[in-house]
Amino acid sequence: MVFIPSYNPTKSREERNRYIKYVLPVACFSNLVTTSTQYGFNVNVWLIPVSLRLYGSDAIYSMRNSVVLLSFSSQMIMGAMIMELMPHKLMSIPTHIACIVQSILYPLGLILSGLSLQYSSGTAAELGLFFSQFLLCGTGRLAVSWFSGQVKTVMWFREIGRPAVGAGLYGFLCGFWPMTLSYWSTSMVNNLSDVHVSFYYTAAVLFVVCLPSVFIFYAPNEVPLKASFITQLWTLYYGTMRLWVALQQKRY
Repeated sequence: MVFIPSYNPTKSREERNRYIKYVLPVACFSNLVTTSTQYGFNVNVWLIPVSLRLYGSDAIYSMRNSVVLLSFSSQMIMGAMIMELMPHKLMSIPTHIACIVQSILYPLGLILSGLSLQYSSGTAAELGLFFSQFLLCGTGRLAVSWFSGQVKTVMWFREIGRPAVGAGLYGFLCGFWPMTLSYWSTSMVNNLSDVHVSFYYTAAVLFVVCLPSVFIFYAPNEVPLKASFITQLWTLYYGTMRLWVALQQKRY
């Protein structure tokens, strides 16, 4: 189902090109919002605040308290494993389903990370943070949506002879969103009394921004261009003539 009738990529080649130029960048912008925390959890955003919350200000860095860094990095490990094991199955998932899964699982993972920090401490908090990032964020973002979204964006721009633009757009947004998180999330963490609350606010922002991709992001094969009535008549005529010629050749 196409939710923006004036940019319906099934109607004509012109509207299909308009969708690629004007709607697809917005869809990618929405779809890639979760890369903000995937790549932007750096020192000033969550790495040091969460470490201080778990280990205190006088903690000495060791392999044990590096679990915070491992937890935030684990979503990329999970995503890479799934993409390597089942790339064709990921591509077969309908785009709107992949976007729905992402918009639910990724914010849910952040909420569970916040709950782990709020209601537990020590090993329990570490395990809650790790598994919420590894299982929910890793599956919801990288495995389900990121890989197929990148391929589908390049496929769209290949239709207008600009596949590199699609790859460049995807790469730009993968850097743009973490950059924005470094500003607004750092300010949020600094102004909140507890770091776990920032996970809840971030989950809400990501859900709201990610939701439009469910309705406006498609794969090219999911919205094929419908042939015009004249084209359909010509195809029928051409097929009939070929059949008639084949029958005449068999007769003589």
